Amino acid sequence: MNPEDLAQCIEEAFAGLDRPSLQEMAIAGDYVDQSFLDGVGTKTWQELRPLRQYVGDGGEIVLLSAKAYQYYLPAYLYALIDEAGEEFYLNGVLDSLWYEDGRTHDDSLIRSYFDPGKGLDETLRELEAEMPNLTEQGRMAAARTRVGVAQKMAYIKELTGHDFLDSSHREAGLRVLWEERMPLLTEAQKTCIARMLVRILERSTDPFDVPHIRLALDSYWRAFLGGPDWQ
Repeated sequence: MNPEDLAQCIEEAFAGLDRPSLQEMAIAGDYVDQSFLDGVGTKTWQELRPLRQYVGDGGEIVLLSAKAYQYYLPAYLYALIDEAGEEFYLNGVLDSLWYEDGRTHDDSLIRSYFDPGKGLDETLRELEAEMPNLTEQGRMAAARTRVGVAQKMAYIKELTGHDFLDSSHREAGLRVLWEERMPLLTEAQKTCIARMLVRILERSTDPFDVPHIRLALDSYWRAFLGGPDWQ
């Protein structure tokens, strides 16, 4: 499925959804960060293009109620049609689509990666060593995203007590959210999601993302692909 067909699939499958009110945005007992609310404003999900102008990263997905998740997910999917969107939204979207990622975790490494005490300069130096082929602009964007996500996760831990850097705790929390959200998605919406995962997998070489996508497909989403060409 080419980008134009994926876009049409998303447009048609998620058309007609009612935009959630401010009171319906967050999961029970929590609230969505004001920066997200300011970003999306009163716009429909179709108007959030390019998404980077309105939503900085995929971190806010974890705080969205099932209704708000169904409504805003297509905006993230649409952004992921362009490979450049993966840097900002793929991890959050993947975590929302399947709660396990198929890897054995060393929590000390992930804690170092998302250390909220690291500033932009230190993160930039790390990225320069990790991803020397990134352009200066790309490295700055990635550094800002990493710092923002680290701060957001620290904020969520302080606010709710959920430590999403604890892999066992994190997967348990993500599973609860997943089980609440999936029943709202229609067959057509799930088909679009599954086909998006296939296309991302085809172009991805990331050693962290590839096993997560494969596990999500094999565990749940492959059943919605339809037809031998997608199996």
